[in-house]
This record gives sequence, C-alpha cells and structure tokens, in this order.
Amino acid sequence: MAKTALVVSGGGSKGAFAVGAIQHLVQDLGLSFDIVCGTSTGALIAPFVVTGEIDELVHLYTTMKTEDIVLRRPLSSILVTDSIFDVQPLADKVSSLMTPQRTATILGSPKQMYLATVCLQTERVTYFQTGAPGRVPDGCDLQPIQNRSQLIRAMMGSADMPALMPPIERVDGALPCRQYVDGGVRERAPLEVALLNGATEIYAVVLAPKAHAPQEKKFQDVPGILLRTIGILTDDVLLHDLLVVNTVARSRRYLAAVRKRVGDRFNLSDTDLDALFDDPTGGAASLVGPEVTLHVVRPLGEIQLDTLTCDPVVMTQLVVDGRQRAVAALANPEEWLA
Repeated sequence: MAKTALVVSGGGSKGAFAVGAIQHLVQDLGLSFDIVCGTSTGALIAPFVVTGEIDELVHLYTTMKTEDIVLRRPLSSILVTDSIFDVQPLADKVSSLMTPQRTATILGSPKQMYLATVCLQTERVTYFQTGAPGRVPDGCDLQPIQNRSQLIRAMMGSADMPALMPPIERVDGALPCRQYVDGGVRERAPLEVALLNGATEIYAVVLAPKAHAPQEKKFQDVPGILLRTIGILTDDVLLHDLLVVNTVARSRRYLAAVRKRVGDRFNLSDTDLDALFDDPTGGAASLVGPEVTLHVVRPLGEIQLDTLTCDPVVMTQLVVDGRQRAVAALANPEEWLA
C-alpha cells in the first residue's frame, strides 16, 4: 500500500522555514501524511502535523522569543551543572502545548510519528513512536509513547542540544539510567525509518543549504563555538541520510524496470519474479521494494539566524521563504542534488 511521509530535520529556530514549507504541502497542495518523522525542531513540529494544526505551528514559530526557549545560566552555575542553558522555558512551553486533549488526538491517530533521539548510555539512535506499530533500522531502539509525560519527554529529548541543554531522562530516577539528546547527532533527518515503514512518497524538509558560505566572523564564546561545531557535524550526517535514501530510490526504480524486462522476455509470473528478485534482508536500505519518490525542500543559502535565537520578525520571513522554496523545489525535483 502506498504511504506518504514527511521528514523534518533539526535546526532550532530555523524550523520556521520548515513550517512555511509544510504550509505549502498541507494547505496549498492538500497533502496528508501517513508517517511523520522529526528530529530536534522537527520533533517539536511533528505532533502538530499529526493533528493537522498548521496554523498553530505558524503562530508558534512567528511569535516565539529566545527567552521563551532558553535562559543562559550564570558562569558559576555552568561549572557545576550539566548544560550552558536552562531549558525550563521550553519545557513549560511544550507542556502547555501538549494538553491532555491534544495528546489524546496524537496517541489515538493511526498516523505513525517517529521522534529521533540518541541515548547517551547506549550510543544508539532511539525512536519514540506513536501510531500503528512500526519498525526501526537495525542497531536502533524503538520506544512506544504511551502517555502525555512520555510524549513531552520525547519531544524535549529530540530537541536537546548536548552540552548546551541538559539531557532528558525517559523516567526520572529509573534504573538503568537512560538519558536522551538531540537525534541530529546521528540522525538529523530520520529518512530511513520512513523508508523502512513503507513510505513510497517522501517529502523531506531540511534546514541546511545546498552550499555553505563561510561565516565571516570570529567565534569567541562557548555557545557560539558549540553551535557552529554541532552544525558542521550534523550537516554531514544530513547529507549522508539524503544520499542513502536517494540511492535506494534510484536503485528501486532501476530494478523495477529490469524486473519488467525480465518478466516480458521470459514470460515469468509475478510469483516467479518475486522469487527471483527477493531480498531476504528487508532492511531500510534494501534495493528491492516498492518504488520510492524523494522530494527535498531546503534553503538555497545559509539561514541567517542562530539556532537558539528566536526573532519573531526574522522567523516570520523564514515562514514565507519556506513556503516559496517548497513551490520551487517541487517544480524541480533534482534541484537539491545540484
């Protein structure tokens, strides 16, 4: 059965660009998604895509201020705690947004939602999931979300930038201890999990440009250096994620054409062809499977906004930019590869 997936990468306040792109996909094109996957800011966006509240997303990402998300700790406190920033404002915001009613809608939806995190203890990518039971790639863990507290912690864990923000425990005081941080450390755009769960049409909204221009400034403070370093590392992860799925999509189209030619040439039945082209591994990157179309929406150039800086004026323009870029990117499917 054909399934449509939305995958949103990390990028902090740059997520306003993703919100604009999603506006075009949902409100202009009328798309509905069977699978919604998010990392970091994508994990904060994903629940509202499941509920269909796109206007609420636009409101959030055009009115937030930095102090609504993080507070910088005093230097004396940083030396004896687990992060540079206090994220209680973000925790309060997520808690107020994930009301019991909204949570019930998300948990009751048949749409699959995957929020990507990384566990500090196991080093494994861990997907927190709602909706119909699903699968995750080999070497990864799956944690079903069963209640409001788990949903809030999953969103916070995925959005948690290590060292800048305190790690999030799935359950306070539980043994063995399991702390989660930003999934972008290893899975900035959770594309493979969408592929593994049967997505045949994937819309990926990623917040890194096709080409990076040098940032002509001197980095002089710890948060700025950390943000820049994390961005460099996760951009490399993102490119790998995109290229893997693009290779799978191209290979499946090629093998489907080969399968048809072989069937026609030797008059083979579908059963014979299934046996001939069987791939017993069945992994996310299997080259045998339903044909997949990958659509990628990304900014043309560097988004001039620090990940943890929320400026309503700039973010309002990013929503507009994201919507316009989605129109252009879908009109030229190969553009992102250029």
